[in-house]
Amino acid sequence: MTVTAPDASLGSPPEGNGATPSVGDGPLVLVRSQCFVCNDDDAEPVAVGQDFEHSSSPDTFLAVRCRRCGLVYLNPAPAPRELEPSHPLGRDLGREIARFCLGLGDSARVLHVRGAEDLDRPRNAYDAVVLTNVLERVDDPLSALKATKQLLRPDGIALIITPNTEATVCRVFQGRHWSGYDFPRHRNLFCAQALDQAARMAGLEVVSARTVGSAEAWVRSVRNTMTDWSLPHWALATLDRTWGAALMAGTAVEWWQQLRGKGGLLLTTLRRPAE
Repeated sequence: MTVTAPDASLGSPPEGNGATPSVGDGPLVLVRSQCFVCNDDDAEPVAVGQDFEHSSSPDTFLAVRCRRCGLVYLNPAPAPRELEPSHPLGRDLGREIARFCLGLGDSARVLHVRGAEDLDRPRNAYDAVVLTNVLERVDDPLSALKATKQLLRPDGIALIITPNTEATVCRVFQGRHWSGYDFPRHRNLFCAQALDQAARMAGLEVVSARTVGSAEAWVRSVRNTMTDWSLPHWALATLDRTWGAALMAGTAVEWWQQLRGKGGLLLTTLRRPAE
C-alpha cells in the first residue's frame, strides 16, 4: 500500500493562547457568506464566539444554521486565506483510519489530504483519498469535494472526517464554547444531511455515514469555557497538566455517544461512480 501525506496520531493541549501567525493580531476582513449547499442565506443564529484557543483576533464571530440542509457556517466569514494547521488526530481516530486503509489491500494507493494544496495532484491516480479536518476549513468545500472525485479512480473511495454538528458534545456546548466551532478557522460545519447533499452535488455516491468518538472535543470545549469565563491561569494550567486524564474521561463519555450515533466526529465514506 502506498500512503501519501501521513498524519499525526495523538492529541495534545493547546500551546497557551499565543497568536496564530496566519490569522494575525488585528481584526480580520469579514465578508458576507451563505450556505454553499443550498446557495441561500436562509439561516438561524446558533452560536457567537471568539478565538478562545489562540486569541488571534479581537473579532467576535457568528455561526448560523441553514434552515434547509442544516449546514452551520460563519456569516460573515473571514476573507479567503491560507489554511492553518488543524488539531492532531486522537488515538481512536488514528485507529479508524488505519482500519480503513488496511481494508483497501496492500496494493492500494491512498492520499491523505491535510490541506487544499494536497488536492493539486494527478487525476485518476488514487484508490482512496482521506480528508481529515479539511472540509470545515477550506473556503470552498464543494470545490474540494469535486477535486477529491477527480483524484480518485472510478470506483475509488473517499473517507471524510469532520466535526459533527449533531453530536452530544455540540449540543452541550453549542451556544458558544463547542470546540468544533474553532472560531474563525472552521468556516463550514456539517451534519450528515448537509454532507450527503454536498457529496452528491460533487458527483460522489454516499456509501455510509456514522459517527466516531472525539474525547478531545469535550476537553477543548471545557477549556474554551474556562478561558471565556476568565478563570485564573492556574485553573487552565491544571487542566493542561491533567490533559491525559481528562481525555480518558472524555473517551468514556464518547464511547456511549457514538453508540447512539451522537459521537463528536462524522465519518462518511464516499465513492466515485464507475464510468
